[in-house]
Amino acid sequence: MADQVLVTRGEDGRLREMNPTEKEAFVPSDKFFRRLLPDEIDEFKAWAHKNFEVDKEASPLWHPVVREEWAMLQAKAEELRKEGYPGGKPATGISG
Repeated sequence: MADQVLVTRGEDGRLREMNPTEKEAFVPSDKFFRRLLPDEIDEFKAWAHKNFEVDKEASPLWHPVVREEWAMLQAKAEELRKEGYPGGKPATGISG
């Protein structure tokens, strides 16, 4: 989350960058994110597949579509681990 720029309103009402503690505590609700068009949904899911890393947590700053796809990929990786594929990485497109 260090590379994310998050802002909040200070006591004086002016915008300021969140400090590290505030950034760690910040978890946006799904209402924070815009609704995607159908082709954008596919793009966001493709991003999740391209950037997926086994055992890496999804960031709460990622769009809910990306987080849902990430969770599905994590579940598949866990299944594969249970089936004996170390790291959950057979030739199924799941990487990490």
